[in-house]
Amino acid sequence: MDIDASIFRSYDIRGAVGRTLTSDAVRSIGRSFGTEALRRGHRKCVLGGDVRRSTPSLRTKLTEGVRSTGLDVVDIGVVTTPIMYFAAESLGEGAGLMITGSHNPPQDNGIKMVLEHRALMADEIQSLRLRIRNEDYALGRGQFSTQDMSDRYIERVSTEIEICRPLKVVGDFGNGCAGIHTPIVLERLGCELIPLYARPDGRFPNHHPDPARPENVSALRSAVLTTRADVGIAFDGDGDRLGVLDERGRQIWPDRLLMLLAEAVLRDSPQKTPVVLDVKWSSNLRRVIESLGGTPVMCRTGHTWTKARMRETEAPLGGEFSGHICFADRWNGTDDATYAACRLLELVASSEHPASALFDRFPNWQSEPELLLEVSESDKFRIVDELVHRSSKLEGCVTAIDGVRIDQADSWALVRASNTAAHLSLRFEGRTSDDLARIRSRMLQELVEIYPALRAQFRLRSMSNS
Repeated sequence: MDIDASIFRSYDIRGAVGRTLTSDAVRSIGRSFGTEALRRGHRKCVLGGDVRRSTPSLRTKLTEGVRSTGLDVVDIGVVTTPIMYFAAESLGEGAGLMITGSHNPPQDNGIKMVLEHRALMADEIQSLRLRIRNEDYALGRGQFSTQDMSDRYIERVSTEIEICRPLKVVGDFGNGCAGIHTPIVLERLGCELIPLYARPDGRFPNHHPDPARPENVSALRSAVLTTRADVGIAFDGDGDRLGVLDERGRQIWPDRLLMLLAEAVLRDSPQKTPVVLDVKWSSNLRRVIESLGGTPVMCRTGHTWTKARMRETEAPLGGEFSGHICFADRWNGTDDATYAACRLLELVASSEHPASALFDRFPNWQSEPELLLEVSESDKFRIVDELVHRSSKLEGCVTAIDGVRIDQADSWALVRASNTAAHLSLRFEGRTSDDLARIRSRMLQELVEIYPALRAQFRLRSMSNS
């Protein structure tokens, strides 16, 4: 069977439902996954799903495919991706599937996959595609059962965290999965929770479920200021990415969040303890980790790469700039926004200072939100390859493990191909606004020389920001 190759991404499967991600494709993915799981010695897997309207029908097809190989399926219902990870460890022998489109538009959906206690990597996902093309499937009759893991997860997080004084917290759940379970956790921990958009709705009617974009936290900011809350937290559609606002309503970028979390983790860790970062992180984060006695370890962007590098280095903490935060000191090493939020609240509660003061202790250069430029799937890789080829003439330290990152004394820039959409992903940061403008202009000049059609997008972005 031939399936649209574009749905097989670097760390999950994702596509437009009914167009690229069809029912037949999902059933075949289930057959391929089930066959591979059996080959690796698994006997069963857990299956969760998000709140999207297409999820129930895709769940049926995926279950059919998996069971047709002889692998048992334990359906854990509507959950966050972190609860699926938790269930895979405690119930599914390290194997699990999650039907979710994460922060993609409502018409999209996808599948995240775990085997042998870890998320599948890019080459393994392509192997599933090859198995489908060859129709190389096991045959059997797997059993089906259901089990609610929510109470067990809520109990585990609640007993793991200690918040020593009451906090007023505004939570924007974006009508996603986190609105089902996270409010219970926060209330058990003694927080006064002011919930926004906690009712699950796969249309995401209030805003796009991506907490990294400033426009998606405007309601959260207003609520934090109006209620005089201690902190604001925001979640993506499947609950594995976290956004944070301090009590002044300022959006705390993930690099400053990880500075605070790393300080707490490294305080009780041996010298040279590794902390894993993807290529999008601020240069300041690396400097802070080194000043705390830790060792920053850079990896490719993508939650699967972060977790894999954490396992390799035995790092207690890692993160991706989009808001995936992974703890392996007191937790299971997965990207869990609910747990990460609770660790942050634990630190805020234990301090006599407000959240803003905790973050303001760390260096903060001038930066911009991640810039996404629309290009075709094929062109995005060609552009990055050409930029890698030209990078020798760019001033600064060049890192090419995922796109091109240029580090200079007073600034840095990153250009890479997005793993989840037909975009180029760009980040710029400078010690001053002039430093930021200088490196931004230099990198955009290179990109326009490689791909002149980008000039119009730069012009539109400049007009919208003026």
